Amino acid sequence: MAKAYFMVRAVVEEPLRQKFDHWYSTHHLPMALAEFKAEKCWRFWSAVDAAVHYAVYQFADMARLDAAMKSLEAPPQSNSPSHLKVVKT
Repeated sequence: MAKAYFMVRAVVEEPLRQKFDHWYSTHHLPMALAEFKAEKCWRFWSAVDAAVHYAVYQFADMARLDAAMKSLEAPPQSNSPSHLKVVKT
């Protein structure tokens, strides 16, 4: 069965980058791996635009990715930083 991938792109203003980086690495990434049942995740800042952060999640197959996407339809978590806004594209 083919792996499935989900990429998240975030544009983070300069004053918030350090807080965002800390939150993503210590809270969001571990939570996302566990709750979405992703196999792996890679995250990195763009080499072209310092404001752009990417995260790529690997899933066992498309069915697992679909299940993770359905879980995103739930209301936002109360422990998410208030300065973050999710925009689906």
